[in-house]
Amino acid sequence: MHMRFFVYILEAIESKKYYIGQTCNLEQRVRTHNSGRV
Repeated sequence: MHMRFFVYILEAIESKKYYIGQTCNLEQRVRTHNSGRV
């Protein structure tokens, strides 16, 4: 069985920081990032 995953780079506009990681659920990860629950 193949599991799909994503490697991402997200930028926090206000702090100018980048968050690099991997996830199996990219949409959920972006929502978590945008809500401030990094």
